[in-house]
Amino acid sequence: MLRTFLLTIGLLAVFKPGESVALDPNAFWQSRCAECHGPAGQFTRTHLHLEDGKLAGRHNRDLLRFLELHETGAAQSAPVYAMLLAQLQTAPAYAQKCAGCHESAAEFAKASLENKNGVVFGRKRAQPISEILKRHGKLTADEISVVIDTLSRALGSAPTRGVSPQA
Repeated sequence: MLRTFLLTIGLLAVFKPGESVALDPNAFWQSRCAECHGPAGQFTRTHLHLEDGKLAGRHNRDLLRFLELHETGAAQSAPVYAMLLAQLQTAPAYAQKCAGCHESAAEFAKASLENKNGVVFGRKRAQPISEILKRHGKLTADEISVVIDTLSRALGSAPTRGVSPQA
C-alpha cells in the first residue's frame, strides 16, 4: 500500500507547471478509451500486469510513457496510469458482486453516491454505504472494504492506492 501511494505521488510530480490536471480519470477513460478498450477494470485485469513494480502491457514495458504518447498526453497519463494500477492491485469485488445489477463502479458512484466529510453515502437512503452494504449484496466484511474503496476512488474522494473500480 505504501509503495503504491509513493508511486502515485511520484507520478503526480511528473506534471509541469501550467499543465491541466485530469480530475477524473474514470470519465477520461470512458470518453477516450472505452470505445476501443472496453471498461478500464476489465481491460486492466485482462491486458496489464506488474513488472518490477510498474504497470506493463504485453508489448509495452513503460506503460506510463506509452499512455503519454497514445491518446492521453502528458497531463492525463499519470492519473490514468494511477487508476489502472489501482484497479490491477484490487480484488474485483465490485465486478463480481455488484456489476450484475448496477452499472460500472464509476457510473454508479457518480449517479448514486456522495462524499460527506470523507464518508461515502448513498443519496437515496442517506446512509453510509458501509451500513447499506452490511444488508445488501451478501458481501463479506473484506469484500465490503474493497467495494467501499472502489466506490470512494470512483467518486474521486479517496487516493488511488491500488484498489479497482470495476470500471
